[in-house]
Amino acid sequence: MVMTATQKTKLCWNCEGSAPIEEENCPYCGVYLGPSSEEDQSDLLAPPYRIHDDQSYDEAPPSPYADDNYEESPPIQKPLEEPKNTDLKTAMVPLILLLAGSVFFLFSMVLFLFSDHGQFTLQWNGDYWYIYLLIATPTLLFGWKSLQHLEG
Repeated sequence: MVMTATQKTKLCWNCEGSAPIEEENCPYCGVYLGPSSEEDQSDLLAPPYRIHDDQSYDEAPPSPYADDNYEESPPIQKPLEEPKNTDLKTAMVPLILLLAGSVFFLFSMVLFLFSDHGQFTLQWNGDYWYIYLLIATPTLLFGWKSLQHLEG
């Protein structure tokens, strides 16, 4: 039985042919396979491409289905709307009207639902006035600050 040594080969990236490791060009298709030095032989599983750190990319090739006579139209640009300058008076009028309308609506619903023969009597315990003041103060402050951000 005669043992023969197998020759080291590398794979051609173009035609996938087995080329001897010493060859710089593929014997089948003639593509350059890279330098064959002792350093390259140490890493036989290295990819056949090189990674470049620079981020320069070529443009994509044109589509085979593209129409040569087609001219790309410029993108449609909408006119920019200038932001409206809202001052305190223009913001307050709608807010006051909305607040007044909602208060009168709620008052009419309470009168309709809870009156007895046209009489509506409310009785509140005056000992807890400070609770209402504690609820009203942060509500008013947060509402006022949010109105200040409308100008922004």
